Amino acid sequence: MARREPASDNILSLYLEPEDGAPLAAQRPGQYVAVHSTLPDGTTALRNYSLSNAPGTPYYRISVKREDAPSDAAPAGVFSHYAHDQLAVGDRVRLSPPCGEFTLAPVPQDGRALVLLAGGVGITPLLSMLHAALAAAPDRRVVLVQAVRNEGLRPFAAELATLIEAHPNFELHVRYSEDVPQTVPAAAQASPGFIDDALMDAVVGDRPAEYYFCGPNPMLAHVCRMLDARDVGREHMHYEFFGPADSLAAA
Repeated sequence: MARREPASDNILSLYLEPEDGAPLAAQRPGQYVAVHSTLPDGTTALRNYSLSNAPGTPYYRISVKREDAPSDAAPAGVFSHYAHDQLAVGDRVRLSPPCGEFTLAPVPQDGRALVLLAGGVGITPLLSMLHAALAAAPDRRVVLVQAVRNEGLRPFAAELATLIEAHPNFELHVRYSEDVPQTVPAAAQASPGFIDDALMDAVVGDRPAEYYFCGPNPMLAHVCRMLDARDVGREHMHYEFFGPADSLAAA
């Protein structure tokens, strides 16, 4: 591991570079890697993490949320706590090549807007897509709606502010479900609540768009139902869900 830095109060980014200096396998925006590591007690952990870096960088970046125990009867996230508390610069982990089909499609011929809907740490694959989209089509309207509980738990705030400064076609809307900060993030729009029809009316209206969304399963189900009701065709919805698609539609 080459570097570690906080992305929010509960998310840590790890920058991973090849030990032998060889070129990295190419990544498509939205893909993930499997991380295989040996824990201090000698056991091994295998976890999948989306790549949050822009494609083409000389490193992979994964961003790990600290997973605390949901109850006294359930354990905390073993690898996430190890990554946050013990994994150090210079430590080695093994990675798979980038994989996964939740990837950013080429710019459509009609140039329709790109709308990214992120819930919490679900922003990680969307951030890679965001970097790629802004680099590929500087005139295409790109919107990111970032849903978080509060500003302390909003990952990549500084990185997103830099992208807003550099790309006039990029718009950021932050939805806070708990506390809206007194100072709105620079060049962004902020409001209380969850992702809903009123927000979509304000951000997109009835203009055609491609939607990519990632976050907790209840959020995915909610957004899917909402876009269905707005007559967005399924061919324009892109998301990653671990389970049968029918179960998401029925959730």
